[in-house]
Amino acid sequence: MRVVVPDFQLWCQNYIDKKVEFFEWYKSTYLGKDNPMYKTTASVFTGMLYNHGHQMAYDFDALESLLKDCGFTDIRKSTWGHSEKIPDINKVENSNPRRFESLLIECEVKVT
Repeated sequence: MRVVVPDFQLWCQNYIDKKVEFFEWYKSTYLGKDNPMYKTTASVFTGMLYNHGHQMAYDFDALESLLKDCGFTDIRKSTWGHSEKIPDINKVENSNPRRFESLLIECEVKVT
């Protein structure tokens, strides 16, 4: 299985490091750069979460724990457009801008 979610750690690190360009990129790409609701990096961050229906934010550790509880094994980070197990993943994950803000995880489940 391959899971792609917003990378909570990446978002938090950009917020802590005051990487305004990261938030400006996201705002102009997904929220409308002139939208008056998104004047601060915190408002862009919450806009990313709530405007797209997310109920939870995950970093690798949190998602890994949930996947383990569900019986998945060999849980590992992956990168956009590359996969150890899925041939031709780049045909599905082309140049989507989400690659700059996403956590990608691959895992397996043993079927008995």
